[in-house]
Amino acid sequence: MYQRIKPAFLLPVAALAIAGCGSSTSSSSAPSSGSPSSTPPPASSSSSSTSALDISSCPTASTVGSAFGGAALPAPTGVAGFTAALPVGASGIGCSYLSSSHDVIINLINDFPSSAFGAAELTVDTLVGRTLAFSPVSGLGTEAVSYTWTSPTYGPAVGVIVQDGTDHVSVYAAGLSASLSQVESLASQLLSS
Repeated sequence: MYQRIKPAFLLPVAALAIAGCGSSTSSSSAPSSGSPSSTPPPASSSSSSTSALDISSCPTASTVGSAFGGAALPAPTGVAGFTAALPVGASGIGCSYLSSSHDVIINLINDFPSSAFGAAELTVDTLVGRTLAFSPVSGLGTEAVSYTWTSPTYGPAVGVIVQDGTDHVSVYAAGLSASLSQVESLASQLLSS
């Protein structure tokens, strides 16, 4: 039996562990297993951020669905334990648009250290259990990679991981027949919103 793996969601969490970055602690008893909560968690605040990236709430299902050719997506749910796993000083929100036929995960993070980006490829490889082919993406942020793989639950999957200064965006889509250009376009739109 296959277990659903959400590489884009887990990227910041696992990248922090691999890169050895510190993390904040939380007094909440919410599990950090990656399971969605019923509502998006509030983004933790960071008073020093000069970011333009909006982390106050998840992008709407219609915004994300439009990026994927008008796909009907459920309302986003927050990812339990997401903010507790961020490095000290970083703030963000993890958003899941999950149904029985597809899985879309979006992470939006301010004040994410660019040094943590380097562990992204290894992290995704570890999470999917094999070595993926990552491709650099030019013209998107200060550093970006894209990848494809086949999810055992949802079929074809595409993802992009983007760092722009200290803003970090990751978008993962499975089961939507989404193209890399659609995922990259959505990440670009989110960086500029």
